[in-house]
Amino acid sequence: MNSKNIDFLLKINKEQSELFSNPLSIKIRELYHQKHPTEILSFGCMDGRLNPSVIADIPLGIIKQFRELGGRFDLGNPYLRILIQDLAENALSQGRSVIIFVTYHFSQSNPHLGCAGFGYDKKLAIEETSKLKMVFDQIFRGGVQTVYPILVGIETDKESLIFHDSLNNQRTFDISEHLFASLEEFASLIKGFYPDLNQQGCLDLLPFFTGNQKYLKEELRLSVLPVHTHKEFVLGVGRGFSWINQIDIAFLIGPYRYNFQEAITRASLLLQENLVEGRIPKEDGVLIMASGVYGRYKSVEVDRHFAEEGARSMARFTQSVIQNSVPELWPSVNLLVGVVNKNTLGFTPISLE
Repeated sequence: MNSKNIDFLLKINKEQSELFSNPLSIKIRELYHQKHPTEILSFGCMDGRLNPSVIADIPLGIIKQFRELGGRFDLGNPYLRILIQDLAENALSQGRSVIIFVTYHFSQSNPHLGCAGFGYDKKLAIEETSKLKMVFDQIFRGGVQTVYPILVGIETDKESLIFHDSLNNQRTFDISEHLFASLEEFASLIKGFYPDLNQQGCLDLLPFFTGNQKYLKEELRLSVLPVHTHKEFVLGVGRGFSWINQIDIAFLIGPYRYNFQEAITRASLLLQENLVEGRIPKEDGVLIMASGVYGRYKSVEVDRHFAEEGARSMARFTQSVIQNSVPELWPSVNLLVGVVNKNTLGFTPISLE
């Protein structure tokens, strides 16, 4: 087994876990939460080129991310429902609101650098993610707007955020077209786009506008825009991958719909394409990671054992899907199974048996 990819990912995890857990980072998150208490959830594609925390310059651990092929989530899935309800009810019990980013992505320069999950069709991606936003609206809206879904596009050439208005999703605001807008202009825009969002929610959206603006205004991005093609060599299946914050290295998929194997198959095909077309070294192969999360419940040891069993089950399922649907990829696969401590982001490898 080639351990180069495994060593690389474990090194990233060690660095990110240490960064996440150090006193300064903990203090930064505490201060951020004090100033911006709204819970932020993000639903988006498995694509490794997408990371809202990075492109919005938001501290690690603030955004709760859910990733799936094309952002095609099934809110009737019992597991996903429990996760969303727990996060929402926990926030509301503490007097905090929730904003849900429902995201799609596309490439302005080349449609085939867009979302493979929607066949590189931007119009279809917007239509389908708009439907998901509508389902969130139907579930949570009524009375006080404490859980508020917003449709957000990500243009992957510039890595800009594009906000849609709440009325009919037709008006848009592309941060890359307003690189010198003021804080006051952003605040006015937010109130106009989301008139029924509470005052705290409006204040807590501002860092995403100013953060993406700052990210886009970096000198390198203004002079030489990167072209992001698929170069992923990792498929992460399960939960607990927020520490992978480097762009374009990993497809990330959670078990958030019944036809979960479709996402695994599609990601595996893309990994195989990356190998065949030389975007990643054939001698290094690809890495399949299966991960579970623990540290959420008081019975930490029991929680960890459940997470371990979940990770093993996810690994076996993923292996079966790949061997049946993309068998030519399997000889190039290295398998890494483990669990992540929610409170430190530390990843601990475990055996498959």
